[in-house]
Amino acid sequence: MPLVSIGGLPGSGKTTVAKLLAEKLDLAYLNAGDIFRTLANKKGLTLEEFGVFAERVPKVDQSIDARLMEVARKKKNSILEGRLAGRMLVKEGLTSTKVWLQAPLKVRANRVAQREGTTFESALAMIHERERCEWDRYYQLYRIDLNDLSAYDLIIDTEDKAPAVIAETIVEAVTGGVAT
Repeated sequence: MPLVSIGGLPGSGKTTVAKLLAEKLDLAYLNAGDIFRTLANKKGLTLEEFGVFAERVPKVDQSIDARLMEVARKKKNSILEGRLAGRMLVKEGLTSTKVWLQAPLKVRANRVAQREGTTFESALAMIHERERCEWDRYYQLYRIDLNDLSAYDLIIDTEDKAPAVIAETIVEAVTGGVAT
């Protein structure tokens, strides 16, 4: 079974789906966001503050991406979650199924507000800042435009689909419909 990458913007459902997928396919799971959060916590910074730090220190993103690709090279049967995971797999020439999850901004902001226990307006502001910061960083580092989804094998709108249905769609794409 090939590597599978799950990407998407904040609130698109990528963590929920990636975890379900890893469990369903019994694959190792690595989340770039978890690595980023751990590094932010070690520095005593919020995600937004650490994002600004990463803008000034490109090695932050480069080390996370290198770590993901190290796992990808060693564990061919893995789920890699991260906005750049699919593009990094292409860059490395590694065979994989690259999935992008998307949902309208209002839906994503509602999901983030529920997850973080905050208001819709606060979640919306956080999403705007994170996306601005990430888009700038990724373009500066790799010349990646996050609006260009041509690297992905499967693009799924998650607005009105249950995570289990999305995971099953990906399982079918990865296994060719063979039961797992």
